[in-house]
Amino acid sequence: MATIKELVQEINDLLAEGYIMKDSLFFKAYPDWEKKRKKKDKDFEKPPEHTFELFYQDWYSKAIRVMKFLLPERLDEFNDCYSFKTKGPKKVQTMEAEYRIYDFLSGVHFNPKVFPDEKLHFKSAVRIFDLQLKIFVSATSLFKSKVKDIRNVLRADFFDSEIDGARELLKNGFLRPAGVICGVVLEKHFAQVVQGRSIKISKKNPTINDFNEALKTAEVIDIPMWRRIQLLGDLRNNACHGKSKEPSKEDIEELISGTAKVIKTVF
Repeated sequence: MATIKELVQEINDLLAEGYIMKDSLFFKAYPDWEKKRKKKDKDFEKPPEHTFELFYQDWYSKAIRVMKFLLPERLDEFNDCYSFKTKGPKKVQTMEAEYRIYDFLSGVHFNPKVFPDEKLHFKSAVRIFDLQLKIFVSATSLFKSKVKDIRNVLRADFFDSEIDGARELLKNGFLRPAGVICGVVLEKHFAQVVQGRSIKISKKNPTINDFNEALKTAEVIDIPMWRRIQLLGDLRNNACHGKSKEPSKEDIEELISGTAKVIKTVF
């Protein structure tokens, strides 16, 4: 079974392929835009001429599986972009609105007496594939959102079990080890928060107080929460490094309860 990371990578690959195929169609439909694109991006290279025709069927087969899994309620709409369940290619196409990717791949052109634009079959294919690609993008965006939620739930469950372990250690008189566990939970949680919010921290191994300052500066937390976390950092430091003063049972109880609250409210 594929991991979440592998699934995300496969979806990203399909998206990248989709955009390349769209470009290959677009520049056939609107060849003048190639020069304009190169003016904006000197490194731009137009995809090979028949990219869409060569790779679409494989892309479509893979994308269908993704749609069935992620957004089945829009699967019919996605499939209709390919074909209105036609049994074979039409000899003469007279309705631009009815033109589908299946028609384009089957070599169907528009009746020149009705539609004199010789590029119309390319333009119509671009239009309908752009719609299909947008439907696919909406499904993948939903998936990535779900992945984030799943990871958050799994991480929260893991941290809850760690805090339960700290409570058990406290119950049996192991005060310092209980405090150490809370410190690790806080640091791991804050590391995920700053990563998710793209907050940069210069230190290679930041402490609870380093995370606390960064979150306050980024206005993720207010002053009361900043002070609360600062206290938890002091309690954790005393539990882990205090030499002259042993942590009290009350201190560790406060550290455990405070940790449990922070991981549920700061994200």
